[in-house]
Amino acid sequence: MKSVIFKMTENEFRRNFGDTLGRIMTEKNISQLTLANAIGVTRMTIANWLAGKNTPDLFHSYLVSKVLEIPMEALIRGEEKREDPYEAIQQRLERIEEMITKKLITEGKEHETPGD
Repeated sequence: MKSVIFKMTENEFRRNFGDTLGRIMTEKNISQLTLANAIGVTRMTIANWLAGKNTPDLFHSYLVSKVLEIPMEALIRGEEKREDPYEAIQQRLERIEEMITKKLITEGKEHETPGD
């Protein structure tokens, strides 16, 4: 049964987690054995996670995220992209600039006299 909140079955979640973990490990050139040794589990445990047979507990999910240098949520949601903190600020500044520009244009039109 699909979770009302997460919109995914447990099996879909496990497969998604395994796919995401595998993709990130490949991108970072980290082997199953290397990750297993780093977080204190067997290589077979990592293989099972990658195959979607099961998923790590909270503690091991945290360790995986630290070793791979990604947020835990990226593993859970399947989004390995890191958020750029400056990108959000830049987007807000651009919206503010647009609002100011529109306001100045609007105010300028209000102060125009006929025939200008």
